[in-house]
Amino acid sequence: MIHAPRFSSLPVRHPSQRSPAIAIQIFVNRPVKDLPRSVGFFAQLGFTFNQQFTNENAACMIASEDIFVKLPGPVHTSDAGALPT
Repeated sequence: MIHAPRFSSLPVRHPSQRSPAIAIQIFVNRPVKDLPRSVGFFAQLGFTFNQQFTNENAACMIASEDIFVKLPGPVHTSDAGALPT
């Protein structure tokens, strides 16, 4: 017969003794062919952009408080897989 551990025997810690929660942020790359058109599309859907990481070559869309979508334009994606010569 297999006995499951009894949870009452686990040590109980006071909230002040627990480890702090780990902050997790997610960054997703979503290459686009037409950056201004893509930014306009997502803006019409209600998304906002982090202007600190947005320029003529790429945009950083804020999907939620901890999720960001990088929209690199064709300048960034054309040589993404190229090996240095």
